[in-house]
Amino acid sequence: MNERYVHAIWCDDIRQEVGNKPSFMGVYTGGILVQTLPIVLPRLAVYIWANTPIERPFQKIRIRIERNDGFVLMNQPEFQDVTLPHGSDDLTRQVAMAAVLLSGAEVPTGCRYFSIFVETESETLEGPKLRINVNPKMFAENSGGFFGGVAPNVDPTDSELAQD
Repeated sequence: MNERYVHAIWCDDIRQEVGNKPSFMGVYTGGILVQTLPIVLPRLAVYIWANTPIERPFQKIRIRIERNDGFVLMNQPEFQDVTLPHGSDDLTRQVAMAAVLLSGAEVPTGCRYFSIFVETESETLEGPKLRINVNPKMFAENSGGFFGGVAPNVDPTDSELAQD
C-alpha cells in the first residue's frame, strides 16, 4: 500500500453542521446514473482527504478534478503552508481535507468518469473516480425518473422508456 493516499466522497451537497461536522447529501456509491449524454450537472460536490505519514508531511498540495478526456473541471491554487497543529506529538498521519463544489459541470458524450488528483511536492496522487453511467431505462424506472442527482422535468410515465 502506498504510504500516501487520497480518499473522497462524491455527493450532491456538503453541509457544515454544528460542531464543525460535514454532512454529505446524496452520496454516490460508485457512480452517477444519467439518462443521456451530453448533460450539465447543476450541482456536484466532493469531499477530499489527502493522507500522509507524519514522518513525511506534505510541503505543498494542489487539487485538480478532470474528466477522462483530460478537460480540467477544477484546478485549485496551491497550498504551500501545510503545517501541523501545535501539541501534535501523538499524531501518526497528516490529513489535509477540502470540500469542493462544482456548479454546472459539463458531461459530454463519451465521458466515462471524473478523477481527482492531488499534486504534492514530490508526486501526483489519484483519488477515487466518479463513474458516469448512462442508462435511460434504469433512469426512468428509479424513483420516478430521479436517481443520481439529475432529473429531467418530465413525467417518466409519459415516456416510452418507462414502458416494458
